[in-house]
Amino acid sequence: MSLVKGQKTIGLSAPAQRPSTLPPYSPDLQQIIDNLLEKVSNLTVLVEGKADKDRLRTQIAYSNEAIKIQAEDIVLAGNVTIAQIIKEQNGTTDGKVDYRLTRIIGDRVQTGTIASNNWGPTEGSAIDLNNGIIIMGGGESPKLLYEEGNLTISGTLTAGSVIAESVTVNGMTMGQIRDYAVYGENIYSSLKVSGTVILRGVIQPEDSGAIRVGSITWNSTTGALTGGTGIAITEYGIIGANGGVATFTINAVTGDALFAGDVITGGQVKATGATPSAEGYGAIIGQATTNDVRGVIGIALNTSGVVGASTTGVGVFATSASSTRGALQAYNTGSGPSIQIVGGGITKVKVSGHRIKLYDIDTDDLVGTFHYSFEQD
Repeated sequence: MSLVKGQKTIGLSAPAQRPSTLPPYSPDLQQIIDNLLEKVSNLTVLVEGKADKDRLRTQIAYSNEAIKIQAEDIVLAGNVTIAQIIKEQNGTTDGKVDYRLTRIIGDRVQTGTIASNNWGPTEGSAIDLNNGIIIMGGGESPKLLYEEGNLTISGTLTAGSVIAESVTVNGMTMGQIRDYAVYGENIYSSLKVSGTVILRGVIQPEDSGAIRVGSITWNSTTGALTGGTGIAITEYGIIGANGGVATFTINAVTGDALFAGDVITGGQVKATGATPSAEGYGAIIGQATTNDVRGVIGIALNTSGVVGASTTGVGVFATSASSTRGALQAYNTGSGPSIQIVGGGITKVKVSGHRIKLYDIDTDDLVGTFHYSFEQD
């Protein structure tokens, strides 16, 4: 369909076809008004009348470029079709020009695009109704852009009860997102100090709760291990377990510690406390429960296996209730002495019934049983 210049009447024989582009930026509003005034000033009045001296004149006037209809009220009955004829450019040989339509039908306006008076690169609004495009805030960097089903907002989106809690984002409701945001902010505020995220507060489980790694379980009343594997920190202490068997425990109530395996350290193990036992008080107590177990074993490759040092008390104390095992045993598989006394002597208080047996080193015969004592030179 095309419009032909010079026809006495203009007929439309095909639906309007609008390019899929938004309108060009509008000229300055004052420029538009000036152009209209210039065109109106050249109009020729065809019909003119008035109701009375105090009322607006009614006019219908036209020129080569414009038609003016003026009245207090203008009523258009039926469908109104407005066609914008774009002037043909110089050099066009076929005399055809493009057209655009706006139709007003009852309470409906049908058109291609709607643009504000200030539509431009940095301000104004435009709606491309044919292609479903909405732009607000200028055409180059809009504050709001809806295009191809996507909504982009460069400003701040503020909503109160407008966004319902039942609305979902990737399967999560807005209510859940709100709650998680509050929880996350509380945790972040507790951890962040002076720009660095550290623990400022206290991680405090409930009394029956704990910090757990693995499948370990325990009695919430006593803290005793009940099964599983892993580590648990409860109000009763720390438990490590493997298959329901405790591998180590630290009792928060008594301070007792249990290790089922070896305790290996590259430094020193110092015991400065005094724990009561049947034999008295000792910083370190090695207790053997069977004949094949030693209370304390000191193994050294080149130096002493066990060294007991004391300024006022007893460095090493050994006691045994066995009739066949000694309280203190020393072995040397090399050629050196089993027990070596350096810088002092061995003192044995003479007590009735305490004696020593001597054997012949060659024949292994018993030489005799004697009372004995050790004295320093």
